[in-house]
Amino acid sequence: MSTVDHPPEAKPRQLHEITIARRRRAFPDLIELWQHREIVYFLALRDITVRYRQAVLGILWVVIQPLVSMGVFTLVFDNVGGITTGTTPYPLFVLAGLVPWSFFARSVTGMTGSLTSNAALVGKVYFSRLAIPLAVIMGAGVDLAVGCVVLFAAILISGQPISPAIAVLPVFLALLAIGTTGVGLLMAATNVRFRDVGHMVPFALQTLLFLTPVIYPASLLPSVLQPFAALNPMFGVVEGMRWSVLGIVPDWSGVAISAISAVVFVVAGLFVFARVERTFADIV
Repeated sequence: MSTVDHPPEAKPRQLHEITIARRRRAFPDLIELWQHREIVYFLALRDITVRYRQAVLGILWVVIQPLVSMGVFTLVFDNVGGITTGTTPYPLFVLAGLVPWSFFARSVTGMTGSLTSNAALVGKVYFSRLAIPLAVIMGAGVDLAVGCVVLFAAILISGQPISPAIAVLPVFLALLAIGTTGVGLLMAATNVRFRDVGHMVPFALQTLLFLTPVIYPASLLPSVLQPFAALNPMFGVVEGMRWSVLGIVPDWSGVAISAISAVVFVVAGLFVFARVERTFADIV
């Protein structure tokens, strides 16, 4: 009796599961973000490289932009408008406000469109989506560092003394990062679902610039409006930074309100971001 050899049964093909979303959380997993920290670094490096790769002046634009803005505001508000800033020269006064404001505006604008501009990456593989907007802040941090150098150089050249409160500057820089992160995350998460946000943000920032004491002292605001103006997280940052580098004493109650507002914004930003993170891959 002959036997027939049967070919061995083919083993079932193993399918590899690719995760592009996790279960919904109340807040982002910061441990998971730390595990994906290299993604933040490489995304930030990419943004910086792309921004200045084909620019003739390169990173000098970071120096030129605040100086040109300082010159324009000095011409309009100091020479024409007659805004007085005590013993502090107006150009230094406005430059100390423009340095943190430029970081805030650039970061919020970049974070708003960061998820939609990285749609291909978001839809392919899972990683902490928080890495994408945070990479924008890291990239803008380079501009902030250069801006601070320009500010200190301008103070030394003008012969103005640097305030002893300079030791407290890191506190206000941390407050700047907290407020910027909160507002940026809110805008980034909302922009994924409502693309109108991307069109609204530049206009809103332009309006907010004139509602923040960047180009004028906060004391010029009517006393009735000052508590409401202090709800702006940039209010305390600008006032505190001027105090720490120029010695201009701020309204500490307004600074405290603004600091609380910054913390509220970052908690709200993290909460909203975590709630909608699961749907990013489907929407973008």
